[in-house]
Amino acid sequence: MLILREEHQPGTCGPTPGCRVAVIGNAGAGKSTLSRRMGEILGVPIYSLDEIIRRKPPNWELPRSEQYVQQLDEVLRQDNWIIDGFGTWDFIEKEFLRATAIIFLDLPLFRHYLWVAKREFFKFFTRGLGLRVSYRLWVTTCNTIWSTHQFARPILVKELEKARDHADVVSLRSSSEIARFLYSLENLNV
Repeated sequence: MLILREEHQPGTCGPTPGCRVAVIGNAGAGKSTLSRRMGEILGVPIYSLDEIIRRKPPNWELPRSEQYVQQLDEVLRQDNWIIDGFGTWDFIEKEFLRATAIIFLDLPLFRHYLWVAKREFFKFFTRGLGLRVSYRLWVTTCNTIWSTHQFARPILVKELEKARDHADVVSLRSSSEIARFLYSLENLNV
């Protein structure tokens, strides 16, 4: 499996400019987990779109502020980054143009529901969210997973095809492919 082009290999990431990785996929795909692990391996700073744009339940709406756009543009101008998340289409287009690699977590639909259920289950007990809040979050997230899979995924696949001209695009379709990908990165970075 092609991990990254020779000029983007882990040995060239970190102190050497030019390692810009977009990690994208549906809710519950493991974007943040994969990004954190890649950041450790590659020595590259990680930026979570959820944290930057501060999406808050119950509706997870994207804010439309100049400050948000400015902050994202500042991240994109940096030499090295890993950005995880699914932002606006305008941002995805800019992110893909600047990225040297794009990791698409394209898991089966049931896996998204399973991993989100697991995450919300632990949140319920560790964060002390009330049952109503947890239920509303669960329903909202399930709707997001379904609509993203049905409507946004086909558009995203087309955008990824366009990005192949200038970036390495890696599609990971199972937890075992994700594990193999990380194993490859760890062994290339020795």
